[in-house]
Amino acid sequence: MNPLAIKRVKMNKLERNKNNAKTFYKITLFIMAALTLSACVTESATQTGTPPANAQRADTLYINGVIWTGSDVVADAAVMAVTDGLISYIGTERDPRIVAPATVDLQGRFVMPGFIDNHVHFLEGGAALASVDLRDADTPDTFSR
Repeated sequence: MNPLAIKRVKMNKLERNKNNAKTFYKITLFIMAALTLSACVTESATQTGTPPANAQRADTLYINGVIWTGSDVVADAAVMAVTDGLISYIGTERDPRIVAPATVDLQGRFVMPGFIDNHVHFLEGGAALASVDLRDADTPDTFSR
């Protein structure tokens, strides 16, 4: 075989490899651009107020805080959603599916969700029920009733 023909065959293989590499890079670049654009579209839709299809509604969303969970298993949270007066979501990152008309930026402040502790000590409660409450008796007439 002619040495020039061998050189031409080797060059053709090199050129094909270069073309394959260029095609691979072009496809990879296209896929990366498409993924980046789709992420931007999703983010901008959330920011412009267009809720995603699987949106979960909340009344108020609290973000960027240190929220005490009261759990030894779960660390402090940073995001909390409240729906109808109840905590509907708590987590370390904002869930893009949750939309709320009001968002409160806690700016790193500490939050401890409130609770109501209704209880009665048996002896003191019983004594209070068995006795007469005269604290509001202003006159002897009210006292004698």
